[in-house]
Order: sequence, then structure tokens, then C-alpha cells
Amino acid sequence: MALFRRLFRGRTDVYPIRWESKSTGRTGYTPACANEWRVGVCEKPRIKCSECNSRLLIPLTDAVICEHLTGKRTQAA
Repeated sequence: MALFRRLFRGRTDVYPIRWESKSTGRTGYTPACANEWRVGVCEKPRIKCSECNSRLLIPLTDAVICEHLTGKRTQAA
């Protein structure tokens, strides 16, 4: 894990998650948020994530990196 962190340095307070629209085929990345799509908390798509008062960014941890390396989750590095 330490080797991966040295080779792919970046922000540790948040990490991006890749998304893909099934209807349009568009893809992109969004910051990982613990409140994303939570009923009564997240108001997407009415309010943009960058303007949300309930945004709770998820830090990059060894567990997140492990899930990425084993293919369980897609993140950007």
C-alpha cells in the first residue's frame, strides 16, 4: 500500500469516483461524498454538489485503495 501511495500521490482528504450515464453514455468523475443520494440529505440533481451544504467528502484510505486495486470500486488515482 505504501508503494502505491508513493507512486500515485495526490489529495488524501477526498478521492474521485467515476460515473457513467447509461442513457447518454457520458462519463466523468465526482468527489466521493458520504451523503450522495441520501434521501432527505442530498438534493441532487436540483443542487450541485459544489453548492451543497450537506456535502461530506470521504477521505482516501488504505481500504479504498485496496478496493480499487482489487476491482471492487472504480476511482481515479
